[in-house]
Amino acid sequence: MKVSTLTAVVAAIGLIGCGSEDRAAGEPAVPAPPSVPHSGADVIDWSAYPLELFSKTLHDVPMPEPGRARVEIFGQVLEGRLMVDCSVPTEVPPQVNDWDDHRLQIDFQVQMEDRYANVGLLRRVIPEHYENSPPGPIEFENVFIRTLARGGRTIDTRHYGLQRNRADQAPRISVSHDRRPEPSTSLDAVPGLRIHPDGRRATFVGMMGRGEAIEDSEYEDFEEVRIAVHCGPV
Repeated sequence: MKVSTLTAVVAAIGLIGCGSEDRAAGEPAVPAPPSVPHSGADVIDWSAYPLELFSKTLHDVPMPEPGRARVEIFGQVLEGRLMVDCSVPTEVPPQVNDWDDHRLQIDFQVQMEDRYANVGLLRRVIPEHYENSPPGPIEFENVFIRTLARGGRTIDTRHYGLQRNRADQAPRISVSHDRRPEPSTSLDAVPGLRIHPDGRRATFVGMMGRGEAIEDSEYEDFEEVRIAVHCGPV
């Protein structure tokens, strides 16, 4: 091959590479989703982590009046009324059945101008002194938010989950339907759903990804969500 021809080929390859880089640079940036770092997961002695329903402190979120819930999402502050008293026993309940556990579970609704959201919170643990542990995780959390237009059409879903199968294992945290759960490397992240020892107040603060794929959504893939629930007479 002549030198002039070889030079032209090399130059053409260079132009192709530059063109692809220019196209990539011109494309809109896709924000990276939040991640749970892997390094350090093995240095925490999770077997020493207390397996109980309650936390010593709640997140720094304004607490509504008893019988109400407060949700910060999509740049809005929303409040809703609880339909039932979600208070949980302050003492670990005795084990009567193989499926017994200690849990907070509540569903409620918050209203927006032209839409509404159904919110579900669940935190359950299998107390350490239960002799016959039910099958499944010993610690489990789920926060789920479904936003609907008037008429019932789903326009957005949000998901957060935590699961720990054994006392010596790190809890695995899930923040989106399309991302694999990852082990927690921080005691500060567990529990994600914090419950006050009085059994009446609970908070959640975290990034929540989509619970399912939604086409042409007006919302971002990840939203910071802040929730406070104050159980009490309704």
